[in-house]
Amino acid sequence: MGVLSLAQERDSVKVADVLKNEIKNLSIVTHKPYSMNDKKPKILYPDVNKTEYPDAFFNGNPACFETIRVIDPKNIEHIEIEKSNDLHAGKDKKRVIIKTKTEMISMRDFIKKYSIKSGHKILVSIDGEMINESFENLLLDESYIMQVKVSDLDKIDHNNTFTHLKIFTRTAENVRKANEIRLR
Repeated sequence: MGVLSLAQERDSVKVADVLKNEIKNLSIVTHKPYSMNDKKPKILYPDVNKTEYPDAFFNGNPACFETIRVIDPKNIEHIEIEKSNDLHAGKDKKRVIIKTKTEMISMRDFIKKYSIKSGHKILVSIDGEMINESFENLLLDESYIMQVKVSDLDKIDHNNTFTHLKIFTRTAENVRKANEIRLR
């Protein structure tokens, strides 16, 4: 499903209806623009959990598809997409096979290597986006990781300590932001 943003003008709803008829699988959502005079928050439920990602293999190792977020695009040597019919589910099943120029490291090995203290339960976000996968299934391109912020969330549940690992990749924008000096 694609996302199309239209400026909030009087005719935008009319244009959206025309586009919906022209573009297959286009979902149109209309809403009032935000304003400083709003009195109620807008509650959003993104469909990220409903996205069905293909099975992913990185350098021959199975991993969650979110691993693609922590690979430097310049280090991707080869990408292959395999399609197969899943007779039991009655639909096509896809596999993405990615070969990288660099070695991948498991999240568990990364935590050990850098002596990152962590609680019993680990939450991972990459560039500000929460990853709805077990950290056990995540592989990393170590050279593409710029920074990891470790936050203990020990007040959520007194029986368990949650650790939030905020991973920031080495993108041009993230490097610029990290090197920015703010004067107050």
